Amino acid sequence: MTLGGMEFLVVLLVLVLIGVIVIPAFAFIGALGLMGREEKKRKEAIANAPTLLAEAFSGESAVYKTGPDTLPYETVVTGAIERGYRLVSENAEPGNRKTLVFVRH
Repeated sequence: MTLGGMEFLVVLLVLVLIGVIVIPAFAFIGALGLMGREEKKRKEAIANAPTLLAEAFSGESAVYKTGPDTLPYETVVTGAIERGYRLVSENAEPGNRKTLVFVRH
Protein backbone atom coordinates (compact mmCIF):
# COMPACT_ATOMS: atom_id res chain seq x y z
CA MET A 1 0.00 0.00 0.00
CA THR A 2 1.51 3.30 -1.02
CA LEU A 3 0.51 6.83 -0.19
CA GLY A 4 -0.73 9.00 -2.98
CA GLY A 5 0.39 12.60 -3.31
CA MET A 6 -2.51 14.02 -1.28
CA GLU A 7 -2.20 11.48 1.54
CA PHE A 8 1.53 12.16 1.77
CA LEU A 9 0.87 15.90 2.11
CA VAL A 10 -1.69 15.27 4.86
CA VAL A 11 0.73 13.07 6.80
CA LEU A 12 3.50 15.64 6.33
CA LEU A 13 1.21 18.44 7.51
CA VAL A 14 0.26 16.46 10.63
CA LEU A 15 3.93 15.83 11.45
CA VAL A 16 4.77 19.51 10.97
CA LEU A 17 1.89 20.55 13.23
CA ILE A 18 3.10 18.16 15.90
CA GLY A 19 6.56 19.69 15.68
CA VAL A 20 5.33 23.28 15.65
CA ILE A 21 2.49 23.12 18.19
CA VAL A 22 2.54 20.02 20.37
CA ILE A 23 6.23 19.83 21.28
CA PRO A 24 6.55 23.55 22.22
CA ALA A 25 3.30 23.28 24.21
CA PHE A 26 4.75 20.43 26.29
CA ALA A 27 7.99 22.39 26.73
CA PHE A 28 6.01 25.41 27.94
CA ILE A 29 4.02 23.30 30.41
CA GLY A 30 7.29 21.78 31.70
CA ALA A 31 8.80 25.24 32.15
CA LEU A 32 5.77 26.35 34.16
CA GLY A 33 6.17 23.32 36.40
CA LEU A 34 9.85 24.11 36.96
CA MET A 35 9.08 27.72 37.85
CA GLY A 36 6.41 26.54 40.27
CA ARG A 37 8.87 24.22 42.02
CA GLU A 38 11.47 26.99 42.26
CA GLU A 39 8.89 29.38 43.72
CA LYS A 40 7.84 26.76 46.28
CA LYS A 41 11.47 26.18 47.31
CA ARG A 42 12.03 29.94 47.61
CA LYS A 43 8.98 30.31 49.88
CA GLU A 44 10.25 27.46 52.06
CA ALA A 45 13.69 29.09 52.24
CA ILE A 46 12.17 32.45 53.23
CA ALA A 47 10.13 30.75 55.95
CA ASN A 48 13.36 29.17 57.28
CA ALA A 49 15.57 32.23 56.72
CA PRO A 50 16.78 32.66 60.32
CA THR A 51 17.98 29.05 60.49
CA LEU A 52 19.52 29.06 57.02
CA LEU A 53 21.37 32.33 57.67
CA ALA A 54 22.59 31.19 61.10
CA GLU A 55 24.01 28.02 59.55
CA ALA A 56 25.61 29.88 56.63
CA PHE A 57 27.19 32.64 58.71
CA SER A 58 28.89 30.83 61.55
CA GLY A 59 32.60 31.08 60.74
CA GLU A 60 35.18 33.67 59.71
CA SER A 61 34.00 33.59 56.10
CA ALA A 62 30.99 32.32 54.19
CA VAL A 63 30.12 31.45 50.60
CA TYR A 64 26.45 31.59 49.69
CA LYS A 65 24.85 30.75 46.34
CA THR A 66 21.62 32.53 45.48
CA GLY A 67 19.15 31.66 42.75
CA PRO A 68 15.48 31.40 41.91
CA ASP A 69 15.03 28.57 44.43
CA THR A 70 17.01 30.05 47.36
CA LEU A 71 16.77 33.01 49.68
CA PRO A 72 16.63 36.28 47.74
CA TYR A 73 19.91 38.15 47.26
CA GLU A 74 18.77 41.08 49.43
CA THR A 75 17.79 38.78 52.29
CA VAL A 76 21.18 37.06 52.26
CA VAL A 77 23.17 40.31 52.15
CA THR A 78 21.05 41.94 54.88
CA GLY A 79 21.31 38.81 57.04
CA ALA A 80 25.08 38.75 56.59
CA ILE A 81 25.46 42.42 57.55
CA GLU A 82 23.30 41.88 60.64
CA ARG A 83 25.64 39.04 61.65
CA GLY A 84 28.81 41.11 61.24
CA TYR A 85 29.85 40.07 57.73
CA ARG A 86 30.64 42.13 54.66
CA LEU A 87 30.32 41.12 51.03
CA VAL A 88 33.77 40.90 49.40
CA SER A 89 32.99 39.12 46.14
CA GLU A 90 29.99 38.55 43.93
CA ASN A 91 29.98 36.34 40.84
CA ALA A 92 27.02 36.17 38.44
CA GLU A 93 26.32 32.74 37.00
CA PRO A 94 23.91 31.38 34.39
CA GLY A 95 20.32 30.83 35.42
CA ASN A 96 19.94 34.04 37.45
CA ARG A 97 22.30 32.68 40.10
CA LYS A 98 25.07 34.40 42.06
CA THR A 99 27.89 33.21 44.27
CA LEU A 100 28.48 35.59 47.19
CA VAL A 101 31.58 35.57 49.37
CA PHE A 102 31.48 37.21 52.81
CA VAL A 103 34.07 37.79 55.54
CA ARG A 104 33.51 38.69 59.15
CA HIS A 105 34.64 42.23 60.09
